[in-house]
Amino acid sequence: MSGIFLSKHSMRKRTRKVINQNPDPMDLWEGMPEFEQEKKEPHAKIVFRFESEEDLQEFASLIGQKLTAKTKSSWHPFKPHRRAVKKVWVEH
Repeated sequence: MSGIFLSKHSMRKRTRKVINQNPDPMDLWEGMPEFEQEKKEPHAKIVFRFESEEDLQEFASLIGQKLTAKTKSSWHPFKPHRRAVKKVWVEH
């Protein structure tokens, strides 16, 4: 398998070219591999409630994670969110 990496600039330029040709999206998908990603479900989900910011920070310290009143969920051990890919693989 051979291919090249394209920078964001090159990808935008290529995308504009494709968009200006008004292709049928199904034609662009022709020959693309199937992709299915299974959702990673946790072994357990537990809701914790804290009476004060101090209690929250004590718990955060115990588990070694940064938590705030706005934190909705977290993995333990910690798993960072994935960032968008800045380069893509293109066959040629």
